[in-house]
Amino acid sequence: MPQKTICYRGPGAIVKNGNHTVSQFREVMKRNKNAHGISHKSCARSRKRRKCRSCRDHKIVLNKRLLKQLDTKKEQNVTKKEEQLYEKCGKCGNTGLKPCTLKQYMDFVGAEPIKCPNTASL
Repeated sequence: MPQKTICYRGPGAIVKNGNHTVSQFREVMKRNKNAHGISHKSCARSRKRRKCRSCRDHKIVLNKRLLKQLDTKKEQNVTKKEEQLYEKCGKCGNTGLKPCTLKQYMDFVGAEPIKCPNTASL
């Protein structure tokens, strides 16, 4: 039975062409935890914040402010509501974190469960 191949060329990649076996990719996960700040904890935190209502609301308010700032070309001040949402997001986004599975971590770092295309022909 052939070994599953994971295409990953990001920080800490072990194989030069990007084609990693599952065990090699798990090694990359361990290395990244220490060297590049892309840890299981940041993966879990990212997943948790997508589900947290105050984090989603904060993102919407922040995007509206930044779009308005781009239109007016003037810096917009942070509102009280934005500060409160940010604090609530920090609380709910960091509690009860569950470790990411291999699939979830692959999604988080942008790895694909396929063989990498040859970059020489691109």
